[in-house]
Amino acid sequence: MLFVANFYGGTVGEYNATTGAAVKANFIPGLTYYPQKLAVSGNNFFVASDTGGWIGVYNATTGALVRPNFTTGLNSVAALAASGNNLFVANNTNTVGEYDATTGFAIKANLITTLPTSPGFPYPWTCGVG
Repeated sequence: MLFVANFYGGTVGEYNATTGAAVKANFIPGLTYYPQKLAVSGNNFFVASDTGGWIGVYNATTGALVRPNFTTGLNSVAALAASGNNLFVANNTNTVGEYDATTGFAIKANLITTLPTSPGFPYPWTCGVG
């Protein structure tokens, strides 16, 4: 499956990763703060807004809301990456925090504090775990 955030539409859609056909175009509807960042860990589907400062957790199979304010008070989420029971969150403050993917509690809110920037592109726009 392929999940796609519709920034202006306020939805997350589910698509067939081979054919591109919509499985459920409104897998997660009604998001109000421009969903952009997505990550999956087990049956937890994380959706973040770069403008709302929050991460919500949804059921990865059904799209049902599990926890609306999983982690709040973030400063413009730039990217998400999940690995096991860890959720890594890159913020537009050039920091990356590590959170417990089950509870949302910070393990190290400032795991990385000094990301290099380049002129015109001062923020980390992606992160991955390998």
